[in-house]
Amino acid sequence: MTFDPADLGIAILCDDATSVRDLLAPATEADRRAAAKALAGLLKGPGWPKTMDDLSPEQRANFVSWRETSERPAFVAAAVGMAGGIGVAFKALDDYLGSRDTEVYDAVTAVLADRNPPWLSDLIDRRLTQASRGLPAWPLARRLVRLGAISRPGVAEYTAQLPHWVCRGAGREQPVVDALRALRADPGLLEDEVWRIFTVPGTERGLRFYTFFPNSPDSWEPESVWSHALATLSDDGTLDRGRLLDACLEAFVRDFPANQLRWYLEFHDKLAPRPDEVAARADKYLALLAAPAPVAVALGQRACGALLDGGPGRLDVSAFLAAAPPAFGFPQKWVALDQLKLLGKLAARDASARPQALAVAAEAFTHPPRGRSAGSAQADRKARYPGRSGGPRGDYRPGRVPVRGPRTGRGRAGARGAARHRYRHGAQSCLSGFLSVAVQAGAGRSSHRPRRTYPAVHPAHRGRLGCRRG
Repeated sequence: MTFDPADLGIAILCDDATSVRDLLAPATEADRRAAAKALAGLLKGPGWPKTMDDLSPEQRANFVSWRETSERPAFVAAAVGMAGGIGVAFKALDDYLGSRDTEVYDAVTAVLADRNPPWLSDLIDRRLTQASRGLPAWPLARRLVRLGAISRPGVAEYTAQLPHWVCRGAGREQPVVDALRALRADPGLLEDEVWRIFTVPGTERGLRFYTFFPNSPDSWEPESVWSHALATLSDDGTLDRGRLLDACLEAFVRDFPANQLRWYLEFHDKLAPRPDEVAARADKYLALLAAPAPVAVALGQRACGALLDGGPGRLDVSAFLAAAPPAFGFPQKWVALDQLKLLGKLAARDASARPQALAVAAEAFTHPPRGRSAGSAQADRKARYPGRSGGPRGDYRPGRVPVRGPRTGRGRAGARGAARHRYRHGAQSCLSGFLSVAVQAGAGRSSHRPRRTYPAVHPAHRGRLGCRRG
């Protein structure tokens, strides 16, 4: 059977995607080039006018008719089937402005899979990574992977777009039910793609975007669709619970930005590890104490506290003391305070580890901030503001009224300056007070909370932020 471009043109005009596929399947590359040349007028169309007013009634009718034809599945399937290279195929997908239902995805992927050009994988990677319009790339990529035309794309965008398109492709009215159904209907996602969401940065936004209200329609406690779906698949044995927990913990020590760890913490709490599971992964939780994100350190501290409460022998004391100091370098004061609480709990329960715990706690007063050496901040201030004592705003030594206020402005700006001034010099007194409580508790004496002292505050800010007068 010889290939006739006229038959292909009729199938395009009739929007017969099945006939387009049947006609292009046995065609050689030479036949496709000849058909593209013969149907160039149909594929390119009359061109987009600047305004419709510039067209005559006949030209306007021709343009409207061609535009309606170009927005049909058979047209875009034939366009990519006759494309002479990756650039032409990219533009054909980019110019498509029709509907995005299942029919058009199936038609395009079927034609591309039958043709299977050498540039098909590169086309999908370019569509995933570059800002494009027209036909979205992820549904095409997933269908081509399922057909065996391409291997799973290795670009990060393939994984980052997965949560969105799994929920969108299944439905939007009940995304949690549809997401579960989509994952169960496509077992290949559970073999590889699902595990990539714990290794690829940028996926957390899509994982956290889709939420539902599990209790009632009036509930204001949303839950992540994906955390619920993966936990459900773990409960019924479809996914390995231990592997899920390990992958979730490893995500905290990867190079993820700190603001992209919220969903992983939610999913960890959704799994609710049992005490024996926490004890079996004690080394992973101890590694979180040196993680670069405060939320990861907080999870490690919580797990170490649970191991301490679980009884002697569950937590390796020497490993915990070796992993404790990095938490003192965070600018967030609560990270260091929680670490001191753990050290105080350890000193109170294990008399043999009390000297080492107190020695580690003492590092909280000398540990430099993360990423900077001790004294570098003061050196930077002196270099930036030469001739001024202590930096741009005068001397900030505790117990002494500064020469100038923390901020010369009024209103919120001045209040923020006073708050930073109090925070800077109140941290040391707060830490020293807690350390004294921990020592008293370890020695068996009745502990009491010492009276908190406040540093001197500029007279202009007294009485604003609850500062003590006098």
